[in-house]
Amino acid sequence: MHHPRRLGWARWLHWRGSTLLVCLLALMSCTSIASPPLTSIPATAQQSQPTPAMPPSAIARTTAPPTVAPPTIVAPTLAASPPTLTALPVAFVPPTTTPPLPEPIITADNLTTLRLLRAIGYGHVVDAASAPGGKLLAVATTAGVALFELPTLRHVRFVPLVGGVRQVALSPDGQRLVADTALLRVADGTRLADLTGQTPRFSPYWQLVVTLQQDKAPFTIADLATLTTHLWRSADGTSLLTLPGYAAAFSPDGRLLALTTGTSVQLVRLPDGQAVRTLALETSDYVKDLAFSADGQVLRVALVSELQEWRVADGRHTRTQAIGDTGRSYVDLDNVVLSPAGDVLATAFHGPEGPNATIALRRTADGSPLYDQGSDQVGGTNQIRFSADGSAALLWSNDPLRPNDSLRVLDTRRGTTTDLILPGFAGLTFSPDAQSLAAFSSTRVYLWRVTDGTLQNTFGTGLSPFAQGQLQFAPDGRLLALAGDEVILYGDFAAQLVVWDLQAGGTVVVRWNEYLATIRAFSPMGTFFKTDRLGHYLVTPTRGISVPLNLSADVTAAAFSPDSGLLGVGDRDGSVQLLRMRGGARVGTLQAGGAVNDLFFSSDGTLLGVRRVDGLVQVWRIGESTPFVQLAVAVDDKLIVTADNQMVISGGRGGVTFYRLSDGKVLHKLDVVAQDIAIGPRRRLLAILRDGQAELWGVGP
Repeated sequence: MHHPRRLGWARWLHWRGSTLLVCLLALMSCTSIASPPLTSIPATAQQSQPTPAMPPSAIARTTAPPTVAPPTIVAPTLAASPPTLTALPVAFVPPTTTPPLPEPIITADNLTTLRLLRAIGYGHVVDAASAPGGKLLAVATTAGVALFELPTLRHVRFVPLVGGVRQVALSPDGQRLVADTALLRVADGTRLADLTGQTPRFSPYWQLVVTLQQDKAPFTIADLATLTTHLWRSADGTSLLTLPGYAAAFSPDGRLLALTTGTSVQLVRLPDGQAVRTLALETSDYVKDLAFSADGQVLRVALVSELQEWRVADGRHTRTQAIGDTGRSYVDLDNVVLSPAGDVLATAFHGPEGPNATIALRRTADGSPLYDQGSDQVGGTNQIRFSADGSAALLWSNDPLRPNDSLRVLDTRRGTTTDLILPGFAGLTFSPDAQSLAAFSSTRVYLWRVTDGTLQNTFGTGLSPFAQGQLQFAPDGRLLALAGDEVILYGDFAAQLVVWDLQAGGTVVVRWNEYLATIRAFSPMGTFFKTDRLGHYLVTPTRGISVPLNLSADVTAAAFSPDSGLLGVGDRDGSVQLLRMRGGARVGTLQAGGAVNDLFFSSDGTLLGVRRVDGLVQVWRIGESTPFVQLAVAVDDKLIVTADNQMVISGGRGGVTFYRLSDGKVLHKLDVVAQDIAIGPRRRLLAILRDGQAELWGVGP
């Protein structure tokens, strides 16, 4: 091109005008969107998209769209072209060596040196994410993040995080992980940066991470305009953009971002965040999820009751179809989720008639079913997440009242499913030789080696989830028994008992259950104390013996002595009856002075603790008529006596407290919420059940 000063004025004006015209046309072209250049996208990544957004669960409906403020823009620095995706790392950096167990015995003199040594288990399922190609599964739990290889479900790493993790996202290349606000490196768990916000997800080429900023709770549809989405650089967590809206969805090439304010959708350009088009949805529903088609030509908008399709190039509404054919009301809707390419619509409903749920996946093109399972998950809110390329759907139930230990991985291309069951715990106990720790979840019992945390064995209970349960070893360690009350629909219940012979490889030697019955106490040998509508009985199922007991109708607590020789039974009037196991003969009566809430024996059977409903704990020596000490303990705390009969330990929501048994003085307290506690017979380890993990505490230097 010639320099304009060497041209004649006429030719220069003509050249200048042409240049201005070209610039003007270029600027005008910014207001329309051309088809994404598919030739620049690797074939294996054209359908890569972030995990669908989950909008607020408690949102009312309205007809008036909220006012959307203009975006606050911080100029980002992004690569001019998408980087090349690299393969998932083959080898993970090995974790640090497990510390040795302590030698000192836990006594009243060294309680201040108690420290957490290690934890067994991964916690309860809270959220999940899968990398493209189904190679890696990240499970957010109440204790951290567990990583598994797919499809084998081989465990590769657990990243413990204090307080657990509510949400998790994986980058499409499997190299980066966001756990709540922590940006981590997958290979070794290194923390790279701290983000803010919720619902993290990566762009198709992992350059960006978006998070939802929600500052108000509780949330209604009137607050949708206050939601904003924040963009971060995934390499180092640098803050880039803040944009109005939620349910962020990236176009396949990563250069467009769709956001909704509830009843409208805005398309913005990346990397500068400039708005290029607004889609007015003209509906009283609010948006649940967004997704671009695999070729970037269509934007699918999932609302509460319908699915809409919009053409990206000109913003034209082209199609609407109803969501589901469930016949259920909107209040029963748990989730509506689109696959990353929008080709699969997933819905989850639960009905008012009970906790049974329906999870369905259907193709958006013709509505044909891909997966449809009634009662697939039971209880709570049913969650659905897709991998970034849509090859896997993750299904689980997020019920705060019934901790969840399982997650289903659905291969959306083959239609096959694989179930991952985490060893979540509801109770625990040490073996008599202190070499093993037994723990149970809703449907399984786990036996762990204490020295290194190795899982030795696992047994399926064959029973429905327990509402309450207790696990006990026989004194010789050969038998292990689990008993509890099973919750049935509409408030009914059933008593259940299972006994395993550990020396015979976990063979079941007792399996018993009865509708509308309660097991008040049980012996690991298989004998138990049962209450039903007709009365109270001592039952030995292996021998077919059921002995009726002449007891008050208001029995509230019971316990067997460790050698199964005595049965203590407390009632609402404050009486505690001591009965011989053989024949049920009464050998003594104690008066607690108030309704009895719980009974517990010392490990040698010489002491009996009685807790009243007001929290007062009285401890008797067997054979004496008055208690020798009284303690003030929370009503719901678990109570145990150390093997030397020197301390009582209580564990519950208020922490773990140590009492001197001789005078009831509080010696020490751990500010740790405990769902259950157990102490080894050798008193070297204290096990605390918290957030689905069994924590082992001991005396440290």
